[in-house]
Amino acid sequence: MPTGHGFSHVGVSTHDMDATVHFYEEVLGFPHVVESVTRVTSGGTVREVYFEIGEGQFIVFMEAKDVPGIPADNAAYDGEAIRRFVMATDDGFWEVEFHRQLHAASGSLAIVSGATASYGRSFPFLTIAAHRYQHGRYSGAWRVSRKVRSVPAVVAAFPLVPFALAARTWRRVRSTPVHRSRFLRALPLFLVLAFMWAFGEAVGALSGSPVSRRPSPVPA
Repeated sequence: MPTGHGFSHVGVSTHDMDATVHFYEEVLGFPHVVESVTRVTSGGTVREVYFEIGEGQFIVFMEAKDVPGIPADNAAYDGEAIRRFVMATDDGFWEVEFHRQLHAASGSLAIVSGATASYGRSFPFLTIAAHRYQHGRYSGAWRVSRKVRSVPAVVAAFPLVPFALAARTWRRVRSTPVHRSRFLRALPLFLVLAFMWAFGEAVGALSGSPVSRRPSPVPA
């Protein structure tokens, strides 16, 4: 990942999460902000812990227990598929390039419903909103730099993006009463987060990715 451009998050595998949490939280002083455990129906668990390191950027550690073939960097994808393609990317948005290369190789993505997740502490809403803006800014800069979209196209679309995302989500949840009700209750917050993402994309398209500043070192 190139320096000076920042990132949304970096995923790292660990074999001892408790020792990792102790080192990053107690020794380095990075706040431990989110933790989740995914229980895989076929067996095993994946524990994820997020540390905020500044500028809306995070290190995510993953500890897999008794889950065969799980990837080291993203538990949402098949490990072997990632290792075929992801080494060709050098930025924090490798999923987009991974999907493109996978489709070019006549592969396809499939949803596997055999896992459930339980979540621990979450980010405050303002932190999530700031993160969406930063993530959107990186995405906008990436789209323009890779010629996926032009600057005028990204900027012109930005006011419509939150409503387009809301409409797309509504189509997915409207047939299920519980999901429909929850979505309608959350819609104002959904639109705020979608706006922050879209605004970030427009800024990123115009001015590029934000420069990342490293956090101050912890005194010895």
